[in-house]
Amino acid sequence: MRVLNIDELAPEFKFYRCFSPHQKDFLIENGCEYIYSYRNNVTNKIAWVFVECDRLSSLLKTWSKNKPIGGDTDG
Repeated sequence: MRVLNIDELAPEFKFYRCFSPHQKDFLIENGCEYIYSYRNNVTNKIAWVFVECDRLSSLLKTWSKNKPIGGDTDG
């Protein structure tokens, strides 16, 4: 699902912005869908926006414990 009216959701929900392609893939593979993506005007990096929830929090903790170690693209 992609959300086009994200500004209308902002007061109701908190969002997690992910700048790592590997982390984004991990979250998607484990059942989280991003709702929006954009390119940062300053860094020129793509960000994927997820709605914060218990599932996402749990996956982010798992990612932090097991993430690949490396440069910017690794996570």
